[in-house]
Amino acid sequence: PGMTKTGINSFLGKSAALVASVQNSGHLQKVLFGIAITMVAIALALIAIIIGVSLSRGAKFVDVLQLAIVVLVASIPIAMPVVATSTMAVGSRKMARANAIVSRLAAIEEMAGMNVLCSDKTGTLTKNLLTVEEPYCLPGVDPQDMYLAAVLASKREHADAIDTAICKTIPNKSILEAFTTEKFLPFDPVGKKTEAHIRDRQGAFFKVSKGAPQVLFNIEGQEMPEEVQ
Repeated sequence: PGMTKTGINSFLGKSAALVASVQNSGHLQKVLFGIAITMVAIALALIAIIIGVSLSRGAKFVDVLQLAIVVLVASIPIAMPVVATSTMAVGSRKMARANAIVSRLAAIEEMAGMNVLCSDKTGTLTKNLLTVEEPYCLPGVDPQDMYLAAVLASKREHADAIDTAICKTIPNKSILEAFTTEKFLPFDPVGKKTEAHIRDRQGAFFKVSKGAPQVLFNIEGQEMPEEVQ
């Protein structure tokens, strides 16, 4: 196989470009725009009243038009974006003192109006450290055997964070020398599992997998127990 496209021309590059091309107005921009539209609408209503009353009293149309333009210009909140930006800049300075980095000023107001924050980015709300907790094993399954199968189904060289945490469950690496990985299938988002083809010293061949429980139970044609669900 050969490489035909790189960077922005690749599939991932085009996906990133599509995401970056989306221009969504934040809550603050919508509020400021709504205020500006409301003020202009009120000004137009006042101008219509002023023109009607002034012309009924015999005022010159040119003088009335000049007054209407003055009222219309005065109703446009030109300084509102400056005031809003200055206020948020003061807020970002206070957040910086609390060791919070603000990448966008509008994010301060958006964060203030948030009710629930969901995040799964390791390192942002966690210690950037993955560990394996005490496993739940079905009756008749030894936890050490499960750990060994999980390590064999992991990529031990150039491992990611998950495989690194799993490999730490077998401190004695000499145990792994008795097994040879003939083929390794990495994690597939569609299949939701990894798979390794293993052969031991006696020449016995077997497969090990790790992944989503419903997928692993489906391999053997078994129903997932309620306690696992």
